[in-house]
Amino acid sequence: MFYAGDPMRMTFAEFRRLVTTHFGSDLAGLTPEAALAFVARTREQCFPSSREAGRFLVEEQPMLDSYDHAVRLYLGGALALPPDQAAMSLWLHGLEQWAAEAQASCDERFADLFRDLGDDLPDELEPD
Repeated sequence: MFYAGDPMRMTFAEFRRLVTTHFGSDLAGLTPEAALAFVARTREQCFPSSREAGRFLVEEQPMLDSYDHAVRLYLGGALALPPDQAAMSLWLHGLEQWAAEAQASCDERFADLFRDLGDDLPDELEPD
């Protein structure tokens, strides 16, 4: 399910086919874990990290003073992209945000469940 063409030339129609091939036409196969794996793989395909001789390049960035500043930089960068790449970048970002929120919500629900189960344990099985 990898795009075989030049990533910077992937059209949104090709991206859509990649998404529906991976998750199904109705996105029924979409789970937070699958979404995060897809985002990581697809983002690297479409927007490759800077590398030199196969090694990642760490590019010095000005310190970001807030999350708002980071979002402004990201959205400004998306505006500078060709339309198809901007749409793909924004779609991947939205998918990543949904997956992170879904995982956090699930973790919170299970934390409550395990906390409740802990209340039912005999004293000798209680964690320290």
